[in-house]
Amino acid sequence: MDFSGEEADRGVLYVEIPGERHLPPRVEPIKAQWGKPLRTFRFKAAEAWKGMEEVEAFVGWARVVLEGTPEPSLRDAFRALDNVLEVAVAEADHGPGSSAEEEVPAALEEAYARYLEEEEKDEKKRAELLRSFGELRQEVRDAAFKAGT
Repeated sequence: MDFSGEEADRGVLYVEIPGERHLPPRVEPIKAQWGKPLRTFRFKAAEAWKGMEEVEAFVGWARVVLEGTPEPSLRDAFRALDNVLEVAVAEADHGPGSSAEEEVPAALEEAYARYLEEEEKDEKKRAELLRSFGELRQEVRDAAFKAGT
């Protein structure tokens, strides 16, 4: 399921095209009266037990994002709810000016560089692989940004 459009209006467009070419088509939006809404709930791991009732009472499909390091039973408790489709874990914010998102890519690139130093002896090839890895990471970040995650 794609939660990026959870705020978008749901429905269909009924388009009637007249037989006479000089008349414009008539477009009539029909609001959706079917299906369930999608919603993302975000909780700090330490406070998520308090939000369990809110998620359980929601009439649509839910995605739960736990910020920080949750205990395993918390994730399992959310997964046990009938309307929860996904339970994701996001790193907690480390304060202004530093975020986990900035730290992780640097750590991954450093780890990959160390791996290449051990495995790839050709320095030009190593540089090319490292550059390609950086480009790929950027593409993933851009795609995630466009998707709204």
